[in-house]
Amino acid sequence: MPPTRPLHHPLRQTEDGQSQLNDSPQTRRQAPHKALLLLTVLDLFAEDAPSTNLIALDEMLLDLFAGYWARVMSPPRRGNIAMPFFHLQSDGFWHLCPRPGREITGKVHAVTKLNELVLGARLDEALYALLCHEESREALRRVLIQSYFDERSGRGRNSTRGR
Repeated sequence: MPPTRPLHHPLRQTEDGQSQLNDSPQTRRQAPHKALLLLTVLDLFAEDAPSTNLIALDEMLLDLFAGYWARVMSPPRRGNIAMPFFHLQSDGFWHLCPRPGREITGKVHAVTKLNELVLGARLDEALYALLCHEESREALRRVLIQSYFDERSGRGRNSTRGR
């Protein structure tokens, strides 16, 4: 059973049904990188919840993100998973885990460089616990889709799953 505590982080739904990721309304329409990455992470948990709280920047994550990007964004725009993977740390629930002996300095916008520097990202423990439960994942999925892709709300492009 999912935890019953209120979710106190930027993914919680606001009174108007929106998420509170650090982005602008224009970013939501033009470059929903963060939302697409989070939908990708929800899919990872739906397939098989990670046994540890570490989201690796691996082929499975890259493929899922590319699938979302291709379905949501118009060609010829190319998705770059490194950008949201790096910048989600500004939202307070996504924590990059540096490789031993490595330090993250400045912005990192290339997957190869990010893989050199980090093992992956760790989620806040409360969020990790929620994502291990289908009901919680689907509630977060609905908030993200409504906030970023719901045509009826005038806020997004479409609502779709990565596969």
